[in-house]
Order: sequence, then C-alpha cells, then structure tokens
Amino acid sequence: MKSAGITSDTMEQSFYDNPYPMWVCDFDSRDIIKVNRSALSLYGYSEEEMLSLKSIDLNAEEEIPLLEDYLRENPKELEGSVTVTHITKWDNRIQLTKISRAVKADGKLCELTVARSVSHKVKAEDGIEESGKILELFKNQLPGSYYLLDRNGDILQWNRYLEEISGYNHEEIRSMNALDFFSKEDKWDIAVAVQTAIDEGYAEVESRIRSKSGSSIPLFFKASRVEVDGRECVFGIGVDITKLKEAQSFAYNQSQLLQAIIDQSKAIIYIKDKKNRFCCVNKRFLDLVGLNGKDVIGQKDSDLLDSEIIREMRQSDKLLKKGELCTVTEHEVLIEREKKTFLFQHMKLNDIDLYKGSIIGYGIDVTEGKKTEKQLKIMLREKEVLLGEIHHRVKNNLAVISGLMDLQLLENDSEDFRTAIRESQSRINSIAYTHEMLYREKNFSQVNLGDNIKNLVESIVTTFGSNVKLKFNTETVVININHALSCSLIINEIVSNALKHAFSKGKDAMITVALYENNGTVYMNVQDNGIGIDKNNAGMENTESLGLQLIRILTKQLEAELSINSKKGVGTTFRLSFSNTHTKGSGSSFREGYSVSVR
Repeated sequence: MKSAGITSDTMEQSFYDNPYPMWVCDFDSRDIIKVNRSALSLYGYSEEEMLSLKSIDLNAEEEIPLLEDYLRENPKELEGSVTVTHITKWDNRIQLTKISRAVKADGKLCELTVARSVSHKVKAEDGIEESGKILELFKNQLPGSYYLLDRNGDILQWNRYLEEISGYNHEEIRSMNALDFFSKEDKWDIAVAVQTAIDEGYAEVESRIRSKSGSSIPLFFKASRVEVDGRECVFGIGVDITKLKEAQSFAYNQSQLLQAIIDQSKAIIYIKDKKNRFCCVNKRFLDLVGLNGKDVIGQKDSDLLDSEIIREMRQSDKLLKKGELCTVTEHEVLIEREKKTFLFQHMKLNDIDLYKGSIIGYGIDVTEGKKTEKQLKIMLREKEVLLGEIHHRVKNNLAVISGLMDLQLLENDSEDFRTAIRESQSRINSIAYTHEMLYREKNFSQVNLGDNIKNLVESIVTTFGSNVKLKFNTETVVININHALSCSLIINEIVSNALKHAFSKGKDAMITVALYENNGTVYMNVQDNGIGIDKNNAGMENTESLGLQLIRILTKQLEAELSINSKKGVGTTFRLSFSNTHTKGSGSSFREGYSVSVR
C-alpha cells in the first residue's frame, strides 16, 4: 500500500477549497478528523457536528451491515471506488461515488475520501426506466392501434389493441407488413399514406383493417415520420371510428328521409341564411326555378327569383327581423308554363345552431282555392241579384193585392167593410215595406230597423188617412229578417189600433215611437196620448180581437216580453223587448198561447 502525506500549506488549502466533498477519517476508529467546505455543504452539518461523526454514520441504514462485513473481510483495503447511498443531516438520501486513498495525518494512518454525487444520474436512469414503463402502459391502454413501421412498411412495434382487433398473435405480427392487414382495394391508399409520411413528415388516411377471421373494422390513421436508431420510420395511431361511421350513416339516412318527405310535398319549401343564400330547398322549389339542387344551394334569392317576388320577400324578411313570429304573403308564380297562386308563410329559425337567424319559407298552392273563391263570389252575386229580385217581386205583388183591395172598396159602402179592408191593407203594406227595405239595402238577412221605422209608421198613418203627429226617438238597431217582419206587423197593429180607437175629436193626437238596443236586447216602445183603454173601449181589452191575437202570436214568435200600460185620459204605452239573436232563415209559423198583460 502506497501512502501520501498532507504536509504543506498548499495541500491543506487545496483540501479545504476543493469543489468535491472530501473528508479524512482515522483508519482504526473510523472517526472523521478533517472535512472540507464542500462536504459540509453537501451534508448540511457544521464542522463541529461533522467531526463528531464516524464515516460509517453517513451511510444509509440498510448499507451499514454490508459495509461492516466488507471492512471485517478486507481490513487492510484502503483504496478503491464504490457507489453508496448517504444520508444528510435533513435525512435526504444522496447517491455518491466514493473514492478512498490511504494518507498519513498527524503521524497516523488515515483514509482520505473524495465523494462525487451521482444522484442526478440515478434519477435520470430511474426516469428512463419509468418513462419506458409509462410508454408501455400508454401503448397497451391506448383506445386504438399503435404502430411503428420501417420505410418498407414492416411492423417494428405495436400494442395489444392491434392484436385484439386483428386476431393475429404476437409471433404472427412480427413477420407481417402493414399492407397485410388490408384488403386488395385498400392496400394502395395505405402504401401512399406510408410514403407520404416518409416524404412529407405527416399523413392521414381512413380505411378498414381486415381481421384474421375476415371481418373489417373502420379506423382513422395518423402517421408521422420519426428517426429510430439512425433510420427513418413511421410512427402512428389508428382510432376505431365504428360508432362515428354508424352515427354518420344514421344522420345521412335521416337527412335522406327528411329530404324525401319535403320533396314529396306539393308545397314550395326553402331555407335562406342571413345573407339570403339558399341552404335547403325541395323538389317543388327546383321545379319553380328550373334548376337542380347543386345549382341552387349557395345562390342568392335575387339571382333566381322574379324581382316582384324578391321585393315582397324583403318586406317579409324585415318584419321577421323586427320580431314578427310569422308573416304570410301571396305570390303568383309560373310553374311548367302554368300560372299558380301560392300562399307563403315565413318564419325565423332561432333554435337550430346551424341555421340560427335563417328564414324558412313554406308555400302552399292555393290556385284551385282561388278559382273556387272566384266562382263562389260569382254565385253569391247571382244569389244576391236573385234574392233582390224576389223581394222586389214580392213587394210588387203585395202592392197589387193592396190595389185590388182599393178596387174592392169602390164597390161597397159599408163602413165596417171599408175598415176591415184598410186594416188588411195596412198589414200587407207593412210586410211589403219590409221586403222593400231588404231590396233597398242589398242585405237579404238583416235590416236596420232604426233607420226604417219612421217610414213604416208614416206609411201606416197614410193608409188610414190620419193627421196624427208623429215623434221618433230611434237608434241604429240591426235585426234579422224574421225579427223585422214580426216587428213591422206588431208596429202596424199597435199604430192601427191607436188610429182607430185612441183619439177623440178636438184633441192634438200624437204617437211617439222609441227604439234602442242595450247588451243584446232590443227595446221598442210605442206611446199615444189618447183616451186610454177601459172596459167600454172596444179595442185592446177584447182579447179575442184579431189585432191582439196577432200581437200575442208575433210576440211569442220573437220570444219577447210585452207590457201594456194604459191610463184613462192620459194614453197607452206598449213596451216590447226581445233578444237580438241575428238568426237567419224564414220565420216560424204563427202560434197561439201567449198572454198579454194589460194595466
């Protein structure tokens, strides 16, 4: 054993300032007797603390028995190099390469130790090992195939997933080329993708792996050029796109179904985006513009449609953009050389992301409906003319009957006969005047009684040749023809009765007529200032008289309420009220059985 001594000041200073941790320990006792600054910094001890330790105290606990055995077996071995694990003051583990030499210090045999930390190297090696484990785990847990190919497509590395989906075992794949997994028609695409990855650094391709059993699985492959051990290779993954393909197929079938449905519709259907470009149309629309789908999709409406239609479309679009939920317009369009009328409904789409803000148009062919409407208007006009002619003829026929009665009067001087004839004429004239009102107003189901009641009463007074004064307080009241005929006859009977029985000579005779409507109920009052009704008056108190019978029957027909208020010397008031139902059609037949209250 060759030894060296530390004697000079230079050697002493070199020991303390050395960048490597160094210490000197007694060979026999293993006590540390000298330590430099780097060692103190590495272990975290003060110089006093370090000099109180034995060199064996620096070792990890699990290494101390091994070291003690080594020293017992090699008591004279002072020189050598070994990698050990030491513990710092803070219990941190550090990996060291320890180099020892025999030296003399203060005349005693000692051991000089120089330490070099290799923790970073160990960590790096551990990291590489850990990375390898992670990579292997990643490869085998990857939800897709992992592969590494050489330039010729031979498989260098793969994962378990490839074995699972292909059905080939490890030994079989070792001898296979990437092209062996694909059908004849797909091999070319795969070969091109591998070459593209080598030449350009990256490639993508979609294909189907053919398994050992003959089944196929759709995968989407991504490949990149890498360098392994100095040679160019292709690294990549393949992702199973079976569910994606199923979803795409379902979406395509749904799209085809929807297109088939709207194509079979007789309506014109289209969708425009915010820039007025067509993004969806049906066959009926294509028939309108005379183009096929690919020539229409993406085109602006102004490039395909008539300027007048565009102008109306723009107005409709503005209303929708301002918040209208729906607009309706009518257009005439030329389809297959025939002019058609379409009723278009436009709506704004807001709940579909792809079409948000777009406008859908739905046009229904109303050509036949318009023709029918036109024919109905013609028929209605003809009916109106016919009904007008009927009312006019009825009125004229009643006038002829009234004229015949005038001739009858010339042949008989009996006052009772003449009175009976005049009463009948008055009733006939009331019915005739109602038909005249219908003919004049051109409305054959309703009449404004308020505007015509004055002429009716004046006509009755003229028939009887009376000079009684008339006062009217009437409002606009529209009633149906059934009510109008009944009211006319009731007014005739009341006024006729007043002219015959109510007034004595020398008195200023007056008849007041009021008519108004309130909450759907018509109120009609006829008042005279005559002598009133009493038991000696041969008028309305006789319940068997024809006049009262007619009033009773007509009141029941109207489903009305009638009250008669009479006071001797003051006059009589008839109050009639009934519901204004506007029922159309002919009146019901005369029926008896309604009592009239007389007070």
